[in-house]
Amino acid sequence: MLDRRIAPETGTFGDISLPFPEHKKLSNGVELLVLDCASEDVVRLDLIFNGGQFEQNKPALFQLMLSMLKQGTKDFDAAYIAERLDYCGAWLHTRTYDHHTVITVYSIHRCLDSVLEIVGQMIKYPVFPERELNVLKKRAISELRNNRQKVKYLATREFNKNFYGKNHPLGRRNNISSLKAIKTGDLKDLHSRYLIPGNCRMMLTGKINDGTISMVDKYFGKEWDAGKIPVELNCPPALPSNGRLFIADKPGSLQSCVVMGIPAVERGHEDYIPLRILVTALGGYFGSRLMSNIREEKGYTYGISASLIGRADSSYILITSEADTKYTWLLIDEVRKEINKLLEFKIGGEELDTVKSNILSDLVKTVDSPFSIAEFHVTAICCGIADDYFTKHIEEVKNISAEKLKQIAEKYFVRDDLFISVAGDKNKLKKRC
Repeated sequence: MLDRRIAPETGTFGDISLPFPEHKKLSNGVELLVLDCASEDVVRLDLIFNGGQFEQNKPALFQLMLSMLKQGTKDFDAAYIAERLDYCGAWLHTRTYDHHTVITVYSIHRCLDSVLEIVGQMIKYPVFPERELNVLKKRAISELRNNRQKVKYLATREFNKNFYGKNHPLGRRNNISSLKAIKTGDLKDLHSRYLIPGNCRMMLTGKINDGTISMVDKYFGKEWDAGKIPVELNCPPALPSNGRLFIADKPGSLQSCVVMGIPAVERGHEDYIPLRILVTALGGYFGSRLMSNIREEKGYTYGISASLIGRADSSYILITSEADTKYTWLLIDEVRKEINKLLEFKIGGEELDTVKSNILSDLVKTVDSPFSIAEFHVTAICCGIADDYFTKHIEEVKNISAEKLKQIAEKYFVRDDLFISVAGDKNKLKKRC
């Protein structure tokens, strides 16, 4: 019998290695990354296209275009697509990054040919029916109206507008009139410019054999014309506001949301990983400094977090929390105090060991399954992560010192660079503005 009075043994992590895919080419020249690392008879196919939020000229355009792919093709209507994918136990997932759009499909191997036929039709020959577009637009408008009632959405929107600039792709506001103005022609144009083989690379993960690769080549190599030129990516600079405190009014709200941000370095910079370790100590796990002080000791909020949001050409430190309106400014004061402590004092040895263990635990999850490995590689492509990033991350975490973290804090936790966005009842909040 297990004696629950005795704590389990603990130890350090051993070697953690990340498998890398093999590079192949389809018949039309499209790059195919193959990761054969599964024991179960399952397959994941990622289609990664250049072009994302930065390249769309209207907010939500890519999102609507991807949603419309399942609404009918030249040979299959929406009902047939939904029924066949459901029958095969397949799952389709789409998402848009800054400069990339990813379509991911999961399938068991014995149904893969049928699933790839449908997905191939969706990507190559969508028809974008007007009726289905109107339904999706109404749904998007309803969702937008609901989001406008949430202080978290309002604070985040206000932060993005002022941190990037109101005309920047990440700072533009989605609104009802812009959604209503989207036409099928917009989606067809977007599809014809971006969802093309010359603008695509793929990743195939799971239990892979020659037959699996042949099936992918059948629908995305031999039957997909690659004669079009890849698109150019749009990389406008951020144009932040001159101010540092912004309030989004939500009259009658009992709670407020605080979003705070500090500009940081891009993912490829030598300081990025040490900065991520420091931000984890600040608010990246349940026992972090922000949680211990503001949630556990002060009781101002149920939760507060800090994270380093990394992008290919920039990043920023993001701190978010929701609280009763009366605690809003007290919460912000305590965040400032915790930042100041990192500037003035070194992190203690026991705390640093805890931070390292938490980060290494998250990194181990990356190699936990074939699909988590695939997700890392897809994210690496979309966020401009170098091949040696994972190994460097592990080594940096294991060897980082308290002295180095204090130097990083002094370098990047600049008080004047702190952008603060608050959403809540302005009449209650203005007492401390």
